[in-house]
Amino acid sequence: MDKPVQAGDLEEVRERFTSWRSNRKGRSSIPEDLWDMVVKLCTKHPISKISAALGLDYTKLKFKVLQARVLSNNSVRERSSFVEVKVPGCGVEEVSGEQKKHTVEFFRADGSRMRIVTGDCVLLNQLSVLFLQSK
Repeated sequence: MDKPVQAGDLEEVRERFTSWRSNRKGRSSIPEDLWDMVVKLCTKHPISKISAALGLDYTKLKFKVLQARVLSNNSVRERSSFVEVKVPGCGVEEVSGEQKKHTVEFFRADGSRMRIVTGDCVLLNQLSVLFLQSK
């Protein structure tokens, strides 16, 4: 069940919209700082309730919310361009003289995935680098 929109949060944004609407010249676009406030409300409440409460176009608001998510995901992806993976016991031979086998799975943002089962750490490293760097 949807929880009701917090009165304080919504009222603050509604007041800002009322002020902007009364002072704008012609049909000027909604300022980005107002959009940012509305998008933040939509992280906690349904887009339909926020758009109705503020008199905004549902489709345009939905687009702004999705756009904010994409930008947020891209910034996270840029910050995490390198991840070190340590495989416990990699390169250590078992008592029997055989190398221990490891299973490692990699997933890329485009949906591609690769699963490697090997005891050869050099091969594991080379394959993972090739897979993760290819587009």
